[in-house]
Amino acid sequence: MKQRTESGCSGCPGDPRAVNVRGSGFRRELFAAATLLAALAVFLLPASPAFAQGSNTALAEVIEAAKAEKQLTMLQGGRYGNTELWEELEAAMNAKYGVQMDLQGTAGGPNMSQVTSRLLQEHKQGRSPASTDIMIASGRNQLKLASAGALMEVDWRKYIPDLRDDEIGTDGSGVLVGMGVIVAAYNTDVIKPKDVPQSLEEVTDPKFKGLIAATTYGSGWPQITLNLGAEKVQKVLETIAANGNLAGNINGDLQRIASGEFGLYLFQGNLVEVEKYKAKGAPMDWTDLGGEINAAFLAYVSVPKASRSPNLALLTSVFLMTPEGQAIFFEHTERDSHYRGTAMKNYLAQRKATGKPLMLETADIIKNNPQVYRTQNAKYRKLLNR
Repeated sequence: MKQRTESGCSGCPGDPRAVNVRGSGFRRELFAAATLLAALAVFLLPASPAFAQGSNTALAEVIEAAKAEKQLTMLQGGRYGNTELWEELEAAMNAKYGVQMDLQGTAGGPNMSQVTSRLLQEHKQGRSPASTDIMIASGRNQLKLASAGALMEVDWRKYIPDLRDDEIGTDGSGVLVGMGVIVAAYNTDVIKPKDVPQSLEEVTDPKFKGLIAATTYGSGWPQITLNLGAEKVQKVLETIAANGNLAGNINGDLQRIASGEFGLYLFQGNLVEVEKYKAKGAPMDWTDLGGEINAAFLAYVSVPKASRSPNLALLTSVFLMTPEGQAIFFEHTERDSHYRGTAMKNYLAQRKATGKPLMLETADIIKNNPQVYRTQNAKYRKLLNR
């Protein structure tokens, strides 16, 4: 995969993404099936490209069209811009479909919100081709792009016949490729067991002065608001911003928690990543604040209308929904679909058994709560960035 640089990197060079997690309890149950699936992926690949075309005529047509396009441009930072992810996808898809594609990636591109804004602006101005041929985004960003008409509307069941209704994004604008469970991450050397907060209100305690970090864009705050109410959540955020407990902003860079630069991170959108740090020996753990954090992000893969290689982008999206695609996606992003993959399906079953089911952040939840996701979140961002 060829790389091109892009300013505004949101990735973390120190992230232990490729760690093979071992251990007991939660980690063993969460990762064992995914690890096995990744190991079996080689055997799941068809012996020849002809097998991949099979009896699905629509998919065969996309494969042939993708062969002519050859090059796919991906502009994204963070976990979805991980070059190892795209290199492995390139190799697996070339073997499965015989497309011999060349993925043009970024060595740390703009974050998801920045890419979303760029695509929205390009669509509004009628610019073509788009900056990226494919987009992996949270439900909120995917919904923004879909509502603006910036994404291709696809009849996904032509290519994935057993797709469920709740796996399909607004107006067929994408498919659900993974989910991430929201938690509060903390450094176990800085925050001792007796001091781990068991509610959101406890983070206002003066003992956390100078120790708390959050994202600049308010990750996790709207979701916890749906559980606790806007008045309570805003009061907590106002307090920690005023009393010095909130000491800085990080955007997914858990290395800054592992190093002890900050003691507590409100909020981390993927508990699996915390588990990987733990498995490598980092002094890190996570809490759901006594059950008050009860939500999970959903991630969708979509094709911009102005994609220069729409068939190759569509084929990549379909591949990500296969067992081998899901195994690769989980290995490099710590996320998979709770329908198509293995790890998150197992975690949800465990969570349900505890009597604390998760709220999955669907498009309907986002659309039906504009006061939280627009008005209230704008207030949160002001507090987080002042």
